[in-house]
Formats: sequence, C-alpha cells, structure tokens
Amino acid sequence: MISLSFFTSSNVNIIELLKSKITKYYSINCQDTILDLLKTLKREFFTNNIHYEYYKKYIIPKLTRVKKTYTRRGKDYTCTLAIHMSKNYIILSFIELELDTANPYSHHTYLLGLNSDNKIFINRIPLPIDIGILNYTDKLYKDGIIVEQTGDAEIKTLLGYNVDIDLDLEKKEEITIDTNAHTTNRVCYRVQGEIIMCVERLDNIKELIHNNYETWELDTLEINMILELAYYELVKLGFNVTIRRQTENIIDIILRGLGKKYDKCKEYSKIITKILERKINNSYICSCNYCSCNYELNAEVAHIDSFEYYDLIIFVTSATIQSVRELIINDLHNQLINSKVEKEMIIIGNHTIELYNTIPLNFEYILPIELRLHVLPSTIRVTTNNYIVDSTSTIRLVHSEHGITTIKFNNNAIIEFTTTDIHNNYTSEINRIVMKNIIKNLNSILNSN
Repeated sequence: MISLSFFTSSNVNIIELLKSKITKYYSINCQDTILDLLKTLKREFFTNNIHYEYYKKYIIPKLTRVKKTYTRRGKDYTCTLAIHMSKNYIILSFIELELDTANPYSHHTYLLGLNSDNKIFINRIPLPIDIGILNYTDKLYKDGIIVEQTGDAEIKTLLGYNVDIDLDLEKKEEITIDTNAHTTNRVCYRVQGEIIMCVERLDNIKELIHNNYETWELDTLEINMILELAYYELVKLGFNVTIRRQTENIIDIILRGLGKKYDKCKEYSKIITKILERKINNSYICSCNYCSCNYELNAEVAHIDSFEYYDLIIFVTSATIQSVRELIINDLHNQLINSKVEKEMIIIGNHTIELYNTIPLNFEYILPIELRLHVLPSTIRVTTNNYIVDSTSTIRLVHSEHGITTIKFNNNAIIEFTTTDIHNNYTSEINRIVMKNIIKNLNSILNSN
C-alpha cells in the first residue's frame, strides 16, 4: 500500500501533490500504483465528512473496476479511467467500453477541486464534457488509463465560471470587484462552494432597458397599442370583434364567419389589412412629426370554431413606436433608480445570500398610457435573477462550513447568481449519504442540544 504521509500539512495544495504523484507513476507506466494512490485518500484530505463518504461510495468502487472486464446483458465491457489534471483540479472520468467495438457505453465523471480550506471537494460533472476525454477511447481501450495535463481555465470554463475567489484572488475579509479591470464584459466568479456570481459591466441603466426591451416583453405594450387602434377601427366599420388571448401579454383580434370560400376570405384579409394600416398610420400615435412608427400587421384565414365558415385572425408580430418607446424607457428608468432595496435575502442550496442596497431586476411595470380596451395587457412582469449593484452595494454569503464571504463593487454592474454545472444526480447522491449518516448517529443527534 502506498504511503500518503506527504499529505500532512494543511497549507499544501493537495491537488498539486496528487498531480505530481500521478504524473510520476504514469511516466514509468505504473498504472496500478495510480489506482492504489487514489483508493487510499484519507478523511483529513477532504473538506468535510460528506465529501469523503461520497468519494468512498461512488468513486472508490469504480477505481476498483478499472482495467477489469465484466458481462452485462450478454455483452462484455471493460472499465477505463481518463484523468485530466490542472494546478487546482483533477477530473476522473470512468468510461465503460464494449470489448468488441471499443464504443463508449457509459460515463461517470467527477471533479476533485481545491476548496478554500486547502482540502478536496467533489462534484459530479454532467456529460458530454468538452476537454477531449472522449477522443482518447482507442488509447483507453488499449491501456485502461490515460493521464492528460490541462489548465485551470479550461476546467473552470467546463464548470461555468472564470475566476475562483478562493484560489485566484488575494484572501481578504472583504473582496472588491472592479468591473473596469475585466477583459470581457461578463465575468463569472465562484464565490462560495458551488455558488457562482456572474458580473457584467453596466454603464447606463437606460441602455440596459433598451438592450432588454424585447426580452422583457416591453415591446408587447407597443404591440397592444397598435391592436387597440385596429380594434376600434374595426368596430367603427361595424364589425363584431372577438378578442382571443394567446398568452398573458399577447392577444388576437378575430372577425368570425367571414365566408365559406378560403380564396375569397383571403381577399377580404388583404382589404381589411390595407384599411387598418391606413387608419393606424394616420392615428395620433403614428402621424406626428416626432413619431417613428413601424409595425407588422398580419391577417390569417382559418377555421376556429366552425368548419363551415372561415374566420379572420388579426395580430401584430412587432411594433416600434419611437415616441412610446422613449416614454417607456424613461419611465422605467425612473422606476428602477428609485427602487433600491436596503436588504434582501435569497437562499441557494445551503447558502444564504444577503444583498444590501441593490436594485432587483424583478419588477412589475405599468404602461403610463392608459389603454381604453382594458382586456389588453398594460402591465408587464419581469422576472430575472439579476440585480443592479453600485459602490454602495454589499453581497454577503453565509454558509455553516464555508463561513462568510463579503463582496463589494467599485462601480455599477449587473450580477446574477447561479451554480456550477453539476450532474442532475449529484444532489440526490449527497442527500442519501447525509440520510445514512443521520440514521447511523440518530441517538447522538436526538440527545444533542
């Protein structure tokens, strides 16, 4: 059995030491020694008991099967191991190959990373992974194990972030992020455990609204103004008009039972569209000198309720009324800059995130122009995980094991919280380990204060 006595100091980079040992044994073709090394990692090398138990339950049994053959459902397989290593990460990818074809059958990939306490944390990574492991199946089939060197940046990208606060930044009680120093507009930080905070420069809130105008469905307010004009023009012509709601924010106008012949109704649609466009272009919102009014009005012939008569469905797919758009952007800008929240709290997994003096981009906006046709939506609900921060904002992440991480900013930015890219089964696997430990220590848990 290999001695791991060189892992005694809490100040050493365990991943880097493991990497040096694996590289050495691989260079002298001692593959079994690599497996023995990985099988003998001790509890004190891991960030907590849960990660150690996870390693024992899900990784060591797979290490035991590497280079061995077995039969499943009448086919013979061999288990292989691809190892990708960087300064602070090791990826273990177990790939089952069919003996006859060397085709991959299943993949289980795990990340061993260096935590803030200089100990190992484990994530299970979803597949396919994009660092070339699956390009080595021929060599895996032949040798059973391959070892490749890669960089931290490639593995961070795989996990969904660019900067690890614990590893890449100077350790301080309070970290200040300078978005002016970013070489790209959006940079994602691993700020605590699996929590990622993506930071994007923000020069101007009005520009932010303009860039997200369609994403936030603010344009449907302009569409509804065009629809309202169309509705009242049709009523003036004497039609009985039906309103049909497609979604919460989008409706159609329907003229029912215009005729039995499709071609004739198609001609009707062209006539009605021409009339509506002329009336809308001469309306108060499109005819003034200041206005720039562009829209796409459509009329579709279809059976809705009856197969005897065709109906005409009138809808607007896009609209840009410049005067209205500027009004909305200015109005929403004023709403946002006056909606700073002194304190808000969100919870992701076991992490509590406290946000101080931020503007949540999760809001309700009401069109400042009243629509006469009240069935038309004049309110838009914007739901995002984003927040506007500035030099007065503070983010405080709290976790029972990771402690407290405090982040400030020296300029305006948009932040978004997400998590590292992990396999869908990882959370369930962790929960089963926790439940098993609870059952094992139930008496002491019940008797504790």
